[in-house]
Amino acid sequence: MKNKKVISIIVGIVLIVLDQIIKIVSVGKSITIIPDFLSFSYFENTNVAFGVGSNGFTLIVLASVALIAMIILFIKKKNQDLDFKLILSLVFILAGCLGNLIDMIFLGYVRDYIYVKNMPIMNIADIFEIFGIVFLIVVIIISLVRRKKENTLS
Repeated sequence: MKNKKVISIIVGIVLIVLDQIIKIVSVGKSITIIPDFLSFSYFENTNVAFGVGSNGFTLIVLASVALIAMIILFIKKKNQDLDFKLILSLVFILAGCLGNLIDMIFLGYVRDYIYVKNMPIMNIADIFEIFGIVFLIVVIIISLVRRKKENTLS
């Protein structure tokens, strides 16, 4: 279990550092990848989430801190019982949340730069969160299916 914990911490740190580096590099840049569909354009987002709402600094900070605390407490409490895939999904959610929280606390806004047509502008931290949530759902579904199979076999 100690190796899983170390790997999880390293993955989390790498994700947060990657997020911050990309945000720093993206400042003032605008690059079109696929015209009218995909571009990287720097934007300072003061909205609540994915460009929705307005000036939600307090809400974002409080919600982020609450989510981070709940995930960390859950991992600490259930440490021995958690599947590594479940821990990794939570690490992705934590890294995304922390990446954007760092922006909000130190800058007062989140640095976004990924534009996909008909979607809100986002950043890699948002993608980490989305990936973590989807991965978490998949891990839970697989776990439930396995339990159901085990119960029917016994």
